[in-house]
Amino acid sequence: MNFLNKDYIKIFNQIETHKLLVAILIITVVVFSPIFSGSEFLTYDDNWYIYENENVINFSWDAFIDMFSSPLGGQYSPLGEVYNALLYLLFGNNASAFKIVALTVHLFNVFLLFHILKNLFCDKLLISLAVLLFAIHPMQVETIGWLSVMFRNAVFFMFLGYFFYFKYLNDNYKKYKLIPVIVCYVLACLFKEQAILFPVGVVLINMHKSGFKVNKRIVLETVFWGIMALIFGLFTIKIMRTGGPSLAGNTISLEEKFGVLSKTILEYHYNFLFPLDLSFSYPYPLVKLNNFSLIVTSALMLIGFSLFFTIKNKIFRFGFLWLFGFLSLSLALSFFSIRDTYMADRYVYIAIVGFSVLLYSILRKFNKTVLSKNLVLSILLGFSTFCAIVSFNRVSVFKDNKSLWTDALKVNPQNQYANNSLGFYYRKANNFEKAEHFYKKAIEIDSSYFLAHNNLGYVYVKQKKYRKAIFHFTKAITINQHYKNAYENRAFAAKKVNEVELLLLDLRKLIKFEPDNINYRKELVEVLFQKKDYSGVISEAIKLLQHDSSNRTILSYMARSYFHLKKYKEAIPLITNATKSEKNKGYYFFIRSVSYYQTGNLVNALKDVQSAQKLGYKVDSNYLNLIIREVKKSQ
Repeated sequence: MNFLNKDYIKIFNQIETHKLLVAILIITVVVFSPIFSGSEFLTYDDNWYIYENENVINFSWDAFIDMFSSPLGGQYSPLGEVYNALLYLLFGNNASAFKIVALTVHLFNVFLLFHILKNLFCDKLLISLAVLLFAIHPMQVETIGWLSVMFRNAVFFMFLGYFFYFKYLNDNYKKYKLIPVIVCYVLACLFKEQAILFPVGVVLINMHKSGFKVNKRIVLETVFWGIMALIFGLFTIKIMRTGGPSLAGNTISLEEKFGVLSKTILEYHYNFLFPLDLSFSYPYPLVKLNNFSLIVTSALMLIGFSLFFTIKNKIFRFGFLWLFGFLSLSLALSFFSIRDTYMADRYVYIAIVGFSVLLYSILRKFNKTVLSKNLVLSILLGFSTFCAIVSFNRVSVFKDNKSLWTDALKVNPQNQYANNSLGFYYRKANNFEKAEHFYKKAIEIDSSYFLAHNNLGYVYVKQKKYRKAIFHFTKAITINQHYKNAYENRAFAAKKVNEVELLLLDLRKLIKFEPDNINYRKELVEVLFQKKDYSGVISEAIKLLQHDSSNRTILSYMARSYFHLKKYKEAIPLITNATKSEKNKGYYFFIRSVSYYQTGNLVNALKDVQSAQKLGYKVDSNYLNLIIREVKKSQ
């Protein structure tokens, strides 16, 4: 029984630091090993951000310029697009390769975090626990499994910035040493706007190293980083207004906001300790929370308890401030209902270090009273093993779309986003019956979910049920008047059932969205001609020719419109251009003949009608004889 009396923490502390780091890296690779084969891109953002993104799949110098000059989907992450473009250039549509690279980035982050914490703490067990849980906790799986999460790459530059910041601190605060720190901050923000939280780490490193004592240098630096964060923040808000997810039109009272915020705080803590019901999607509550008072009271008690310990314990204080500092953006999104989900596992990517420090601090506190050192070590080892097993199993959830969204529905069957996404999965597989079922379920949960209405309409188009499709496209447009895709889909369905007025309405709306889109303008000209609105054809054709001056099809519509309006002089040069076309050549010679006749040019009128006849156009014999007689009279 001698082994029970050994001080295992003392034995642990004797292990060389680099060996601990290597062990953590190996464990991380083993835990995430299911991603090495059989992975797919996810239909949730991976499509428009990666494999349907023209800048990514057709990477060029022009694409590179566009990445830096234009936001994408309501966010500005040009380095994220460049990163994806380079991977696509190397691996094409191989999602497993993308995920292996994502895991590699995560391993670099683990490596950097280990050195950051080693500069802050002397306790090997604390450092190892925080780094290990950062590496393998189940809440981290989403950040590696979902390729659109560019925050993992931003964190690499954030951690690298902290690494350089320690060099600045250790070299007598030489100002030029801050240059690489600032560069890392900028690069991180160019990967993902969440990197705006970089100053949180800088301030905490400063405060912890100084024993939480404030001096002039710390104040000035805090102001400097605050100004940089403000600049990035204002820029991010401006970009978000160009698009991206939101809860437009959903009115939420102040009381409900506090309820959702409290729920978010509690669930993050619960999911850290008991990560068995994690979900890829946590939809914003559509009805008032049950047990509202209990939720708010519990959250206040948790925060009050934590604040009490921050006064007593320096390590706990660091963990608390790190946790809420790096979780602050997520909590703000939850409170102000900016996103359509109130929380997400990926938002905890850095904050999880704070959870780990708090857990360790609490167990060490009990170690001084009721728990032995060996028991503390056993609890931490058991919890880490539990996390590794859960993570290993959860990695497989992110292998493909069906697994991911089926898992989300197991956690929350009333998840409209999961139902909609499963519908998309079955639609891509041409299983329209199942797709229709899941889209209808999403609408049943949230009747204002415009994406589900649009997607259900698309299924009806595939089934040639155009009237039903138009109904749901119209619903989507009524809910979100800025959703371009619904107008495009409704225009297609309207054309199929010859709803000309509706088609015209949608085409004009689409042109407002994209004034330079030649296809929309060309379609509008064709529909106006079909409707015999010849003045409208000419008006729209003139606008279109400003974008595409040599478009013979449009010149033809314009020529025929002038002809039908009996504006023969204007029609003749346009018809002449149309006669150069291989199609309907005889017809164009005939209408030019009529135009010449109406303007008194009888010789050319006769030449053209004879040419039309030779080309096989059936010329009315009365008209031909009339021209011949008129020409003879004039001679």
